[in-house]
Parts: sequence; C-alpha cells; structure tokens
Amino acid sequence: MAKDIIAGIGVSERVAHLSVFEVKEHKAKLLHLEEFTKSSEDDLWFIKQIVDSGNRALKNLSKISVAIDANAAFLHLFPMDTTLTQPEQNEHVHWELSNNILEYQAQDFVHDIHTLKVQAREQVADVLVVAVRRSFLNKIQEFLTAKKLELHIADTNYFGAEQALYLNYPENKIRTFALICSAEQRVDIGIEKNGRLIHYGYTLSNSPDEIVKLMKRIAGDTAIDHILCCGSYVQPHLIDLIHNSTEIQVELLNPFRQFIKTSTFSEFNSFNGRKHRYAASTGVALWK
Repeated sequence: MAKDIIAGIGVSERVAHLSVFEVKEHKAKLLHLEEFTKSSEDDLWFIKQIVDSGNRALKNLSKISVAIDANAAFLHLFPMDTTLTQPEQNEHVHWELSNNILEYQAQDFVHDIHTLKVQAREQVADVLVVAVRRSFLNKIQEFLTAKKLELHIADTNYFGAEQALYLNYPENKIRTFALICSAEQRVDIGIEKNGRLIHYGYTLSNSPDEIVKLMKRIAGDTAIDHILCCGSYVQPHLIDLIHNSTEIQVELLNPFRQFIKTSTFSEFNSFNGRKHRYAASTGVALWK
C-alpha cells in the first residue's frame, strides 16, 4: 500500500514550524515536530534551513507543503456581484488588485478566491482574494525540484490552521466560531459558520484589546459560541483576556486532538502547551 512522507512548514516572520507525517490512505502517523529560528535574510530561509538541516526525519521525504506568512501575500476583501460570469469575476478581481498593488500585472501573481458571506437577495457576496507573487512560489518550486521533492500545497497560515481545525474538531462544522491566528507582527481572524469562512480580518497589533475589538467588528451581529487560538505568538494571558472580555469559551487549537491516532515521535509529550504553534504546518501537510 502506497505511503507518502509529507512535511508541512508554517512560516511566521522569524520562526518556522515543521510537522512531518507518514500518510497512508486516510491514516496519518506523526513522525517529527521542530521549531526553527530565522538565521538569514534569504527569501527562502525557512525551507532551506529545514531541508538542508540533515534531519533524519526528512530522509524519505517526498512532498513539502508551505503555510506562508500572511505578510508575504496580499489579502483583499471586497463585494462582488454574484450575477457576473466567471470571466467577468476574474476581470473584477484583477481590477481590484490593480487598484491596491503598485504596478500590478496579472501574470506576476497567483491568486485564490474565497467567497465569504453571500447576500442572495442583493446578489452580492463578500470575496477575499489572496494573491502571492508568482516569482516567490517559483523560487520555492525550483528549490524543491532541485532536491527531488514535490511542492504539495502552498497557502497562508490562516488557511493551513483552518484545515487542521476541521480535521480535529469535526463538531465545529455545525458551529459558529472564531479562529485567531497570532504571529509576532500580525493577527488574522476568521469567523467560521457551518464549516465555511464567512468573515475575515487582520490587525498588525497583537494587543489582546485590539484582537477582541477586531473580532467583534468583523463578526457584526453573528453570534459566536467558541473561539480557538493558534500561531507562533499566542501570548500566555491572551486566552483569559479574550474570555473575560467576551464571556465565550476560548481554547488553544490542538492540531493533533483527533486526527493523529499514532505517533513514533518520542518527544511528542514535551510539546504540550506548544502544539497550537503547529496548526498551520500540520494543516497544509495533511491537506487533501
């Protein structure tokens, strides 16, 4: 029976997190976790440090997924007419990006579209576009190809963490909750309802007051019954402060809560209290 050794890398400013799994059909075995601190100004510091580290856990590696720092992408939220044809939607996306990115050229970017809240009566949908420079992704691809490795998935930290969450908290597919992904210089927040993202926003401040203020603003009149936090820079007192401010249940996202049934990683228990840092890397590694 075929099996893959897949690594996920979650990148956040000056830190990268590595999750390595053996994947066979619908089963995943955890092989290794590790944190790397940035040691060069190379654009690909995170992938070079990890792949060239000589780590034995990467010996039979076949694929790598990357959850890039959201600051390395351009995220733009805007309303779109749902009656537009697909070519017209694409034209609208390029028009929006050209008005927000200096000297924008469509061929220079790879973009992904997320349809958030839809207002059927008004025939309008909130759309989130994530655009990444093609040259940056090509650099990653070329480096991995030279190492005889395959690029499996590339997305931002938020969407990597979202994948990990639904793998491990399937009950949340019928709940309304907030997902908070905290990095040193940026916090991304999404409101998820019935298994899909409906509101999204971010702040360049990791002040608990600012995080709560943003969450309440983007949620609007949407009632939230649960909040999950993850990322490389979740301050120790953040959970209590958010709970005290909102009176909503708050917890750290555990990307190994349910989906990982087996592990050969002997140091796994030493990561208690830090598992939330590996949400994005785990999500992109196990992304189907």
